[in-house]
Amino acid sequence: AGVEAFLEAAGLSWPVPGEGPYLARQGRVELEASSGRRAPDAPLATLILGHGSYLEAAPDYLPWAARNGYAGVFFHTTTEVLALGAVPLKAYEARRALVLPLARRLGLELELGGHGLSALLPRSLFKAEPELFRLQEGRRRPDANLCPSSPRALEVVSANFSAFVAAHPEVEVFHVWPDDLPGGGWCECPACAGMGPAAQSLAVARALAATLERERPGARLS
Repeated sequence: AGVEAFLEAAGLSWPVPGEGPYLARQGRVELEASSGRRAPDAPLATLILGHGSYLEAAPDYLPWAARNGYAGVFFHTTTEVLALGAVPLKAYEARRALVLPLARRLGLELELGGHGLSALLPRSLFKAEPELFRLQEGRRRPDANLCPSSPRALEVVSANFSAFVAAHPEVEVFHVWPDDLPGGGWCECPACAGMGPAAQSLAVARALAATLERERPGARLS
């Protein structure tokens, strides 16, 4: 980061991934005072790559991120085959061997995930264990999130998250968001009735955070 700040002060810039550097001035180069854009106490920024085309161009985007002061790269993924604004998880895993050494060489943290909470509770369990799933308008539904008051639901979700963490040792920040739906897509059972969507989401996040602390001390949950 210090080298890149020095080059920036000398008038060099990398405005486009895969291109540059560009020199803002011609002739003699004189160093200017730091703009403060890279102050040591400034908030760290993360570059989000949320489309297959960006994943394919990762060899260009990661150096660009490092040169422009980003601290990490977040691959926004989905378990679906196709998605708008997210990369299929299998596509990321297929490119991981290329991405990981480059990120490490550049000192970039890797973040991974997205709206993956509901995938941690297999819908195939609904017929045998409907009480794991959310209650809406008096009946259990196999869609959206889960029932956070169910110890068994949290157990299943935590176990599957543990396996996901073990399968991605390169990741330092995990994103496991609930489904983004009107009303939250949460549970209305008697045990959950006193908790709004935010409180239910937080209850699940605490269970996942405890799992992550146990399985990978030092990693973080978004």
